[in-house]
Amino acid sequence: MISIIVPVGTEDNIEQYQNILTSIKQQTPHQENVEYDIIWVGGHSTIKDWLLSQGEVHIEAPDLNRAARMNLGIKAAKHECIVLHHPRSILQEGALVELSSHISSLGEKEIYWGCFTHKFKGTMTPLKRFTSWYSNHIRCDVNKVVYLDHCFYLSKQMYQKIELLPEEDIYEDTLLSYRLREVASPKRMSSISLTSDIRFKKKGFARQALLNQYTKILFYCGVPLPKINKIYERGLWLN
Repeated sequence: MISIIVPVGTEDNIEQYQNILTSIKQQTPHQENVEYDIIWVGGHSTIKDWLLSQGEVHIEAPDLNRAARMNLGIKAAKHECIVLHHPRSILQEGALVELSSHISSLGEKEIYWGCFTHKFKGTMTPLKRFTSWYSNHIRCDVNKVVYLDHCFYLSKQMYQKIELLPEEDIYEDTLLSYRLREVASPKRMSSISLTSDIRFKKKGFARQALLNQYTKILFYCGVPLPKINKIYERGLWLN
């Protein structure tokens, strides 16, 4: 049984959320005796109205950052397994079934966490392939650090051990990984989390890649996270 938390972004883009909802509904978990629900947290009023028209569970979260929105969603979750769904990623067919099978193979009281395999949408380029490869095989598998665009999953027991997601404006997923890996190692599912390349399209791949590395350096140097977030989000403000 799986609760999927979607921390809705600040952009007014109904199409992306329509795609997320369709992708989840088109998967086959109900045929596999898997129960799931979706909790949408935050978002522009247009998206909120659309979600309510679809009969979806929506939690208002005015002025809360993405991590705080996820904490609200987790607290409202009914099920033991929680998926933190990136607002610009799509879980490909079979992802929830694979996750359910993995959970079923674990002991009843076993704590766990992990993610899905990252891949960019759109035309693949050598830089895109390398970025996804590094994110999957080095950052996740070796360093045990997961970014939200992989779509996290974790047991409610694991969440209770770490108490709360760090409610920071940026790198909350890295800080969350640091807490989780102290308790257990992540397991990456082979199913794909197909992620938007909108940041790279807007700023250019090379420029965005350099910005990513620059903000990481600032993070490791201890620069305050709100300042890093202003640099990272300048001109886009998607989260």
